[in-house]
Amino acid sequence: SGAARVLRLGQPTVTRRLAALEYVIGHALFRRSVEGASLTAAGERLLGPARKMAEWAGELHRAAEATDG
Repeated sequence: SGAARVLRLGQPTVTRRLAALEYVIGHALFRRSVEGASLTAAGERLLGPARKMAEWAGELHRAAEATDG
């Protein structure tokens, strides 16, 4: 729910997208419990590359906005 608020998406949308990602990569990324969610070993391994992807996507967006026409 917290991630959905930050992303300004509905919680079911975030859940579906996360499930689709986990299916594609073949690994669970989070352990879910009544206390909340925590990263699995696979989630920990992918966290750094995911952060880099987000940074690069931001750079691409800024560069696209700076181009003429």
